[in-house]
Amino acid sequence: MGTFNSAVITSFALLTVLGQVLSVVLLLVLLISRFLPKNKSLAGGFTKKITKFITEYYAICILVVSSIATLGSLTFSEVLNFNPCILCWYQRIFMYPLVIISGIALLTFDAKAKKYILSLSVIGFLIALYHVLLQFFPEILKCTDEVAKCSTKQFATFGYITIPVMSLTAFLILILISFLNSNSSKK
Repeated sequence: MGTFNSAVITSFALLTVLGQVLSVVLLLVLLISRFLPKNKSLAGGFTKKITKFITEYYAICILVVSSIATLGSLTFSEVLNFNPCILCWYQRIFMYPLVIISGIALLTFDAKAKKYILSLSVIGFLIALYHVLLQFFPEILKCTDEVAKCSTKQFATFGYITIPVMSLTAFLILILISFLNSNSSKK
């Protein structure tokens, strides 16, 4: 693998690690705001700031995450020439529209977009989860695709980050942002 390919893969892998850290933070914020809404501690103030930020910039947050994920998938297939398998295509079907939907929501201030964003994110997350399981347990779950096997790992940066793990991370962030946004809308 060439230097350029390695640099691109490492860059997206680092973004994935940052996304996983962000996912943990967002999950903690969601849990604290859900179960300890009257908490006046430092954590309570932090969760309020994060929730307020997500509420104010919901469409931008979704647009940024979905755009990075879309750019990543296109880079892997069109620049690095990794053939996408059938499950990669299904994940793309649920990720790519999020760029358009969140962009339109940003321009039109359409609050109804939230339900479409969450729905597409949950379905994409489930497909990505299945894909990750297929890669880590190829003997249990079989893939019969002749062009690109779903269980093939083109790379495993840091020992575990593959393209489906990247997709799973992006969908998880989108789901958590959507839940935090809907949680703050109820208050």
